[in-house]
Amino acid sequence: MTRCRYRRDAWPSATFRLRAGNNRLRFCGADVSPSAAGTIQTADIYAKSASPQSSPTLLSAAALTPVTNAGVAIDPARYLGNDNAPGVLAFEAANEVREGNSPELLVDVGGETFFRFKLSMEIDRVRNMYSWIGTRHLSGEADYRNTVYHRIWDDDSLKSCVFFHGANVSGADAQAWSDAVFKRLWLSGAKMEFYSVDWRSDIGGPANYHQNASNAFVVASQLASTINAIPGDKVMIAHSLGNMVVSSMIQDYGLQVSKYIMCNSAVPAEAYDASPSLRVPQLVHPDWEEYPTNSWAANWHTLFANEPNDDRKLLGWPGRFANVSQYAVNFYSTGDEVLELLEDNDINILTGITSWYVQYSWHHQELFKGRGLFVGLGATDWSGWNIEENILGVNKISVAEALQMTDADFKTNTVFYCYPSSMNQPTIPLLVRGAHLTQGIPALTPATGITDLSDLLDQEHNFNLDLTNPGIDHPNGWSSKSSYPNRWLHSDIKDVSYYFNYKFYEKVIEKGNLR
Repeated sequence: MTRCRYRRDAWPSATFRLRAGNNRLRFCGADVSPSAAGTIQTADIYAKSASPQSSPTLLSAAALTPVTNAGVAIDPARYLGNDNAPGVLAFEAANEVREGNSPELLVDVGGETFFRFKLSMEIDRVRNMYSWIGTRHLSGEADYRNTVYHRIWDDDSLKSCVFFHGANVSGADAQAWSDAVFKRLWLSGAKMEFYSVDWRSDIGGPANYHQNASNAFVVASQLASTINAIPGDKVMIAHSLGNMVVSSMIQDYGLQVSKYIMCNSAVPAEAYDASPSLRVPQLVHPDWEEYPTNSWAANWHTLFANEPNDDRKLLGWPGRFANVSQYAVNFYSTGDEVLELLEDNDINILTGITSWYVQYSWHHQELFKGRGLFVGLGATDWSGWNIEENILGVNKISVAEALQMTDADFKTNTVFYCYPSSMNQPTIPLLVRGAHLTQGIPALTPATGITDLSDLLDQEHNFNLDLTNPGIDHPNGWSSKSSYPNRWLHSDIKDVSYYFNYKFYEKVIEKGNLR
């Protein structure tokens, strides 16, 4: 954008041209004052047309005029504000523009160029404005892009903002996520060095959450030292399963951060807040409702709580990331369809299949831990809700028998099928524990990304993004979605236009102190 100042009586016989080299620039006038020019992304701004007869058109739908090498004739008076106030020209570029070949305004008198004014402008590809850290090679896959550092401010006093994408994201998708998040933070006024981490989160099919969650722990173990080495105070931003990576780096590997922004987090809420009050009955498999709770794989760790040298006491989600909450800001949505729970626990493996495990994905992957018949379709064969059977195909331990058993009995004789054998060892390495948690230990609470953590975090660090009970403003309403009307969905920080969700980015900047 640039200002237009013009007086017709200065050069009454002059003609005006706007020209540029091969920059493929296009422009239109914006009906907004220079002081409010930044609102073209967040308000209903209309275009100023070169034709007085044209009907008002929103800037987002305006016809743009190409700027040619020979120059395009313009009438500056058409682009001025009220009472000859300065006007605004909005430019769009198809490739880079450097200072040396930025556009210029030419004033021609009598067929000769009488005056020229260079419009100081530099436009670059967005990916050249932030750093990219490729880590797919850590998980046996070629990196989509090589690691490259683009520090645009060269000021170590600025915050370093590090972004982690979620599950089922390819390298190309990671690029799209990175571009969108960076641009929106930039438009919202962030002054920071931005780093995007591309990690392998798309192992197997879209229902293969468990292995990708397990890999998140592995990536955290290999990446924490690299992130710690980034200069300046670090603000972490993670979406969905990316929160598993960041939380592990903070909890397990001493990652130093000034703030941690959790967005639609696909981590059990009990990992941060161990309070039993967060537990919900929908996450207990129907086959286990009559069994005593101390027989469940989800609670097996409690049987070893008083044995200081036994790692089995660590095979539980409650408090797994207890040290993380001191840095956290939780952006959750009660309208998130991926993390949404059914009203009861009678979930079928085919529930949500029409959208390929989009809706109720969290519910699927937790209730089908251990239900090995559906491995690859959202289930695992690791412990979980699998009841061990005898050779006749009957439950090895009946409900009646289990009700008579003690904690000591369950420590050596589990109702659930204790698999693999590494689960039942007194010494369990950290990454093996992570694999058991993600593939064999069911969560008993919803995901953090749909959970109000106000009992753990104060109201200044806990925001509901959904429109039904919003924790941030939605001044422009919301994008129309026929399947999920008026809901903030799992990936709406990227999938919805900045026009609708910009208040989220402003809040992230505020909480991360990124100005």
